[in-house]
Amino acid sequence: MSTKPSFEARLDACINAMLRDEYPSTYPSIIREVASETAASAASNIIKRNKACKQGVRPLQYMDLPPELRNLVHQYVVDYYHYQYSLYKRTQSNEIGFSLVYSFEAVQPAISRVSRQLRTETLAMFYATNRFVLDLTWMGVSKVEGWVLLVGSWLTSIGAVNARHIKSFTIRYDPDEMPWSVEEMLAKPGLSLVAGVVKLEPEEGW
Repeated sequence: MSTKPSFEARLDACINAMLRDEYPSTYPSIIREVASETAASAASNIIKRNKACKQGVRPLQYMDLPPELRNLVHQYVVDYYHYQYSLYKRTQSNEIGFSLVYSFEAVQPAISRVSRQLRTETLAMFYATNRFVLDLTWMGVSKVEGWVLLVGSWLTSIGAVNARHIKSFTIRYDPDEMPWSVEEMLAKPGLSLVAGVVKLEPEEGW
């Protein structure tokens, strides 16, 4: 007769799945360790809070912490690895050859979707402390044009306030495949929001 897994074990499995989804490039051993520690801590806190509530004591809430302490937690969550976010990813296809699969990887952290206050606090840190890279090399003129406009739209969509928090934005490009001058590119809608912090890396010819 099978027995139902404990609450802590079920919570561990849920946290493990969410962390794998949120941080796919992180070592599985780290994910398992963090999930196990978080589940154990959560189960313990639920017991303590339930006991405190029965005694009429209000438990400490996360937002009760001073902003300085919350920022330490936020820093661990949004820039623990000082991550470099590519604005597209290149993958290798089957025996047919190489295929470029484009998608945005600069996804806003899950904690920013908890509340409006946490969104304001965490997104400012997320954009200010991480690196964002747009690699236009090996694309060809037509794709370069499309991607500069698309990333410009992305910068516009995250809002001028968030875009201006960005401190590191690198554009790698092939001068021979660039349809505009550097000045014209940085004046494009959206890119103008980060023009002051853009680092340009031209690909050197052979």
